[in-house]
Amino acid sequence: NFISTEIPEDLTLDSTLSFGSDVARKGRINLGASHQNFGWLIETYQLNTNGFKELDGGGDTGFSINDYLAKFRFNTSKNGPNYQQLEFKFGRTNQDSDETYLGLTDDDFSANPNRRYRASQIDNFKSTHEQYQVRHFATLPKGLDLTTTIYRNNFARNWYKLQSISGTKLSNLFKDPTTYSNQLDIARGGDSAVDALKVRANNREYYSQGIQSVLGFDYQENDSAITHGVEFGFRYHQDEEDRLQHEDKFQMASGNMNLTTRGNTGSQSNRISDADALSFSVQDEIQWGRWSITPGMRYENIDLTRTDYSKIDPGRATPTKVKTNSVKVLVPGVGINMDITPELRLFGGIHKGFSPPGPGSTEDTLAEESINYEFGFGLNQKFFRTQITTFYNDYSNLLGVDSLASGGTGTGDFYNGGKARIVGLELSTSADLVDRNEYDFSVPIQLSYTLSDGKFLNSFASKFGPWGGVLIGDKFPYLSPHQLYVGIGVETAKWSTRLNTHYVSAMRTKAGQGSILKGSATDSYAVLNLSNEYSVSPLVRLFFDVQNITNNRYIVARRPYGARPGMPRLLMGGIKFNLGLNR
Repeated sequence: NFISTEIPEDLTLDSTLSFGSDVARKGRINLGASHQNFGWLIETYQLNTNGFKELDGGGDTGFSINDYLAKFRFNTSKNGPNYQQLEFKFGRTNQDSDETYLGLTDDDFSANPNRRYRASQIDNFKSTHEQYQVRHFATLPKGLDLTTTIYRNNFARNWYKLQSISGTKLSNLFKDPTTYSNQLDIARGGDSAVDALKVRANNREYYSQGIQSVLGFDYQENDSAITHGVEFGFRYHQDEEDRLQHEDKFQMASGNMNLTTRGNTGSQSNRISDADALSFSVQDEIQWGRWSITPGMRYENIDLTRTDYSKIDPGRATPTKVKTNSVKVLVPGVGINMDITPELRLFGGIHKGFSPPGPGSTEDTLAEESINYEFGFGLNQKFFRTQITTFYNDYSNLLGVDSLASGGTGTGDFYNGGKARIVGLELSTSADLVDRNEYDFSVPIQLSYTLSDGKFLNSFASKFGPWGGVLIGDKFPYLSPHQLYVGIGVETAKWSTRLNTHYVSAMRTKAGQGSILKGSATDSYAVLNLSNEYSVSPLVRLFFDVQNITNNRYIVARRPYGARPGMPRLLMGGIKFNLGLNR
C-alpha cells in the first residue's frame, strides 16, 4: 500500500547509481512519459551487498534485492466535463539474504561485534512478492469523485535458519553462557554429535486481495462560510497465511554443517490462517475561518479462521482442528486545527486505536484497543520553523504475539497485556542561519527530539519473550526514552554538504523497572554521518556519503538470540541524473 513513483508528465529518465563498502551496489532507474490519453512508467530498484558481518570460516553475509515496477494509465481528455482514468500497476520483488537470528554473547561482541558464529553458515532467507492493482478514478456530476481500487498481492518466503543446538533453545545460550558452554562451542564451530543442530525451514505463502472505493465531494452550506470535504469509504479484504514447515538436522564437523536427517514436509507446522474483513468509513473535513475540524469513523467486521492439519499429513486430507473468531469494532476519531495567525498553528486530535487478534486466537483473547490523544502547535516563519507535539496513548488491552523474531517459540499465539500507557513529546525545529537572498550560500540546521515513556498498569504472566511476567509499573521493552537528531549543512548553487548525528538512549529488552540488569538492555549510541553532493550540471549530480564516521560499535538489539550490532562505517558514492524533454 505504499505510494509508488508517479507517471511523469514528459518523457523522463531518472536514475541514481551508487557503490560502496562491502561491495555494495544500489541502483534505481525509471523511464516514463505521458501522452494525451495514455501514460506509462517502468522502474527497477536493485540493491546488493556482501554484508558487513564476518562469518567464522568465511562465507557471504549480505543480501540481494531486485524490484521491478510497471504502470500504465489510460485517461480521457483533461478538458472534458467528466474526467476518468484507469491505471494498471504490476510489481515483482525478489530477495535473497544470507541473514540469521543468531547473535553473540556479550564477551564475543566486545571482541568483534561483526562476528557471526559458524552455526549460522547455511541460514538464508528467500522471498518473492508479486503485486497486481487496477485503479479507476472518475469525476462525477455535482462535484463528486470516485476512486476504486482492486488489488492482489502474493508473497512467498522461506527463512531457513538455525533453531536449536543439542535440544537447547538458542535463547537459553545467551541467558546462561556458562551452563550452555558446550552448545556455544558447537555454535562457534566445534564438532557435535549427529543430528545436534536443527535448522527449520520457515516456509510460508501469503496472499491478500480486495476491492476498495472512496466517494468524495466538496460542498458549502448556503449563505455560510463553512465548507465540507466529505469522503465515504468501503473495502472488502481477504488474506491468508499458509504454513508448511519442517526441520532438518545437521552435524558440525571440522567447522562444516553436514545434513544428517532430512525432515518431512509439514512436520513442524502445517496450517492455514485466513481472514475476511469488511469495513466502512466516513470522514468530513470542515473548514470554518481559521478552524479546521475533521471527524471520522470506521466500522470493521473481521472473521478469522485457522485450520490445523496433522504434522504427518502434508497433503492436508483432514483437518485436526479448526478455530474461528470474529471481531466487530467501531473506530471513531477527530482532528482539530486552528490558525491563530498565518505563522502560528494549534492542532490536536483524539482517535481510537484498534488491532485485532490473529487467526487461531482463543475466544478469551481480546482485540487491542486504545484511545490516543495528540496536541501541539507549529510556528512557521521565514527563517525558522518549529513544531511541538505531546501525545498520550491509553491502552485498555495491549496485544503481543509469540514469534521467533521476539525470541519466543514461534507458535503465533497472541497474549493480552491488559492496561498500559505511553506518554511523550516530539519536538522538531529547522532554521536557516544565513539569508540566501543576501549571500550565495545558506546554512540550514535541523533538530528533532522524541521523549517516550511507556509502562504497564496491571500485572500478568505471558509467554511473550519481551514481556514474560509483568508487574504494575514495569516499563515497556524496546521503547527508547530519548531519541535526538541534529544536523547542520552548507549549501551553494553547485554543492552541498551536511553533517548530522542520531542519538538513541539505551532500551530495556525485557519489561521491568528500576535499574536494568546486565544483558537486559541495548546500548545507548550516537552515530555521526556526512553527506556531500555536487552539481555537474542541472541534470547530473555526484554524491558521496559516509554513515557512522567514527565506526561506533554498539548493541542495537538482543532479540531474537544474543547481542546484535548496529551498522559499522559505510561509504557510498555515485551519480544522480534526471534527463527529459523539458529538463
